[in-house]
Amino acid sequence: MKQIVYLSFAFLAFLFACNNVTFDKPQPIGGEELKSLSEAFPGIYVSADNDTLKISSNSINFTISKDDNISGTLGDNMQVKRFGNNFVVNSVDSVWNRAVWVPFLFEPNDSMLNISYIDYSKEQLVKLEQLVKDICKYEILKNDRGENTKIILKPKSTSEFEKLVKAGVFNKTIKLRNQKRSNQR
Repeated sequence: MKQIVYLSFAFLAFLFACNNVTFDKPQPIGGEELKSLSEAFPGIYVSADNDTLKISSNSINFTISKDDNISGTLGDNMQVKRFGNNFVVNSVDSVWNRAVWVPFLFEPNDSMLNISYIDYSKEQLVKLEQLVKDICKYEILKNDRGENTKIILKPKSTSEFEKLVKAGVFNKTIKLRNQKRSNQR
């Protein structure tokens, strides 16, 4: 059950993000942008609780229940880039009327899809700031009381993004089983 809570949160954040941690640009900088998801990780993936993630050539559709369906479309509200043998799915968001990006690291293999994402509470942002301060530039956004509310990471290269990944900035991972390859185009 805990896994589905994370899964539901991840895709709600993915498509309707209101994250405390975002990026100024789609990641990784300089990474090859995919025009189609067909070659990357198309298929139908199922959680332990039978929630379904369908990935076609240009969209991602997540069904939590028959009444709860979330989707994203390549080019409209998401951008996907190669990152080694993996992919970064970047979802556009807005922070204080500025476009920002929420990245998700997709690690596909024959039978599983691991999705790593960033999930820090406002109270944990100080810890994150310490983690990233020697890796890349960043901007802290504060509320009227001077409390950290958001951090915008600003890596300038694939190398800096890779250092963020290795440092553990992507602190949550969910696992989905590949039910079957999708023939949707």
